[in-house]
Amino acid sequence: MKPAFHNAFLWGIGNGLFSTALVTYLIRDIVGGQPTTAVNATIAWIVAAPRIAGVLRLLTPTFIDLFGNRKFFCVTCYILAPLVLGGIPLLLPNMIHGPHVLTMLVVFWCVYHLVEYVGTVALLAWLGDLVPEQNRGRFFGRREAWLVAGQTIGFLGAGLYSWGVIESMPKELPRWQAYLLPAYCGLGFFLASAVPLLALRDDLWTRSSHGLSDRLREMLRPMRNGRFLAFILFGSWVQLSIGLTQATQHRFSMFTLGITMLPALCFSTTTRIGQWSIGSRVGELIDRFGNLRIMSWSLFVVSFGSLIYAVADPSTWWLLFGAAILWIFRVGVNIGISKTILDLAPPTDRAAYFALYFAVSTLALALSTLFGGYLFAAAGFDRLIFVLSWFLRLLAIPLLWWSILCGVPHVASRR
Repeated sequence: MKPAFHNAFLWGIGNGLFSTALVTYLIRDIVGGQPTTAVNATIAWIVAAPRIAGVLRLLTPTFIDLFGNRKFFCVTCYILAPLVLGGIPLLLPNMIHGPHVLTMLVVFWCVYHLVEYVGTVALLAWLGDLVPEQNRGRFFGRREAWLVAGQTIGFLGAGLYSWGVIESMPKELPRWQAYLLPAYCGLGFFLASAVPLLALRDDLWTRSSHGLSDRLREMLRPMRNGRFLAFILFGSWVQLSIGLTQATQHRFSMFTLGITMLPALCFSTTTRIGQWSIGSRVGELIDRFGNLRIMSWSLFVVSFGSLIYAVADPSTWWLLFGAAILWIFRVGVNIGISKTILDLAPPTDRAAYFALYFAVSTLALALSTLFGGYLFAAAGFDRLIFVLSWFLRLLAIPLLWWSILCGVPHVASRR
């Protein structure tokens, strides 16, 4: 399993260097630091557009069958995704003064995430075949720890670079040029992350003998599992409560609190280090006590991070470190989701189950992000939306219990 850990570590470094924070601060400096309507809309779309395109991950099992080799498909996605993302630093110098530069950022960011999402679904199904059921919690906990360790290194590198180079540049100089170096470095680590996957075996996957129409029906077969549908409802509710504050959180930090990229990445780094330190232990607790208890406590603790944003102002911006600490416990939800899906899915349908869950839940995230970004930005109700997000996250806990203990029974398939 070491290649799977090394893949997560390298991808994490790339993700930390070429992150959503880097793109949002790039947008800030492209427009000269003015929080215009176009900036608010672009930030909302940067967060939401990849999730909307991610609905196409439902087609992952069909794509794998068309490729005829799951390993080859997965590795190809992990190579193609950063090549697509490379279009941003490559085209930016020629488009920086054009009217479509912000649209270009959104399009390439969206397509990159689509390829990444599809590859991740294939990879999770692949790892599900390799890891025994009794060890999945520990495995995904350790892999999450490797991923977080890589992200922490990437965040720290990008944050220190922004503090030492970008924020110290005179305002009359074109700051956007300084973003190209961390972007290209991130792309290098993204590409390197595909190499460890070549060492993993994939002799348990067999190509489907069905035609395209049969494969499309198989893609929706998880919908016959009533308990899985209940779990999707839970996941969508959680993503909806998170999405309401996604665009607002970036805009609020940059323009209302005046936070630069180094502190913003320090918040993320604090969360990642905490998740890295407890990831393996949380996986062991899930194996020992079950998904329900650990996920419930994690949801409860994480929800209060939104309230900290609601009370912060420019003189107390450092309170956001408290939110970052609380969000450490999101790792319990992440590991619990992966393990629950594997527990509910038949071995032959794992890719379809992961694809359907992430497609629906991330669509909920995308739509709520656009809703929160547009409506509350126009109305100026930033603090209200943070309180609303806290309340909705708490309501996810009884919904989780219902989905696991009282969910709709399995719907028998009809011949």
